[in-house]
Amino acid sequence: MLDIFIGSLSTKKNNNGGERQKSSLMYRELLNICDSVVCINLERHRFFSVLKLIIVCLFRRKQINSIIISKFAKGGITIHKILFYLHFDFSKVSYFLVGSKLIDYINTKNYKYIKEDKMIVVESCSLKNELLRKYPNLKVEVLSNFKKIFDLDVGTKNYPQKQLRLVFFSRLLIEKGVLDLIHSLECLNSENTIFLLDIYGPESEDPKEKKTIRDAIARCESFCSYKGNLPMPSIDSYKILSLYDLHVFPTRFSEGIPGTIIDCFICGLPTLSSSFPRAEDLLDFDDSYFYKQFDNDDLIKKLDYIYNHQNELLAKREKTFRKRNSYSTDIFVDFVIKKGIIAS
Repeated sequence: MLDIFIGSLSTKKNNNGGERQKSSLMYRELLNICDSVVCINLERHRFFSVLKLIIVCLFRRKQINSIIISKFAKGGITIHKILFYLHFDFSKVSYFLVGSKLIDYINTKNYKYIKEDKMIVVESCSLKNELLRKYPNLKVEVLSNFKKIFDLDVGTKNYPQKQLRLVFFSRLLIEKGVLDLIHSLECLNSENTIFLLDIYGPESEDPKEKKTIRDAIARCESFCSYKGNLPMPSIDSYKILSLYDLHVFPTRFSEGIPGTIIDCFICGLPTLSSSFPRAEDLLDFDDSYFYKQFDNDDLIKKLDYIYNHQNELLAKREKTFRKRNSYSTDIFVDFVIKKGIIAS
């Protein structure tokens, strides 16, 4: 029997983005528990990968035990369309949604492609509830995002400090809030530099957006630096992240369960996050800080509070670090075996 995995995997040239990293991790874990996995890697030679899928589904249909899809919503719907026109049995399809945008891509026409799935696996209970309120006949399961967990000594911190070291660790997009953070720190550092900011992540592919963000970083070079990409997963990268005092996640997106935040659990780095719709599925007030999404005045207010209450950072650092094992790859392995997606 064959199990088919469809996703966009990391390559040597491109290891950026939550979809590639999550799909690569899923594939590696599937190989550990099953030796019959056929991989359709859409990151390489997409036309030939799709052709491979069509050939396997046409000529080895009876041997297929399951198809596991790991894609953002747009790509996931496209793959479903291909399987639909191949008259594939959707009771063998498990769709692991990356991100949270599925509702945006379901309409009257597209609903028929996913309604017969064995299951649609989303990353949070709140997203499951949203989907079922609108489409009560879907078979929706919840499995949080997950990461390979490294054993790491996160060290100790001494507070108060004259300057707190902040890190932004995400794609450099305006909708990821990087400009909101830079502008807020400009206000807070106007008299004395009390915050330093290091920025990691791939730059935007939009030349105008890329230039806008680069210009903002250059204007604030006295406290803000772009450090390029931080290769993940890597114990050396986690050691670098553990040196910071606070991770700031100022996203304007709705988000799913961001892998970036789980990375911070692994190295015991507390987070100040915007209140994106699923933030409290992952973070809570005991271990993290929140500000109102889209509200830069509240972001400034929360950063000012953190600076003046630095003693809280130690407790939040410890509580953040304790959460790491709840997001290990073990939860994925247990899930696919328990749900009968793949035979162990």
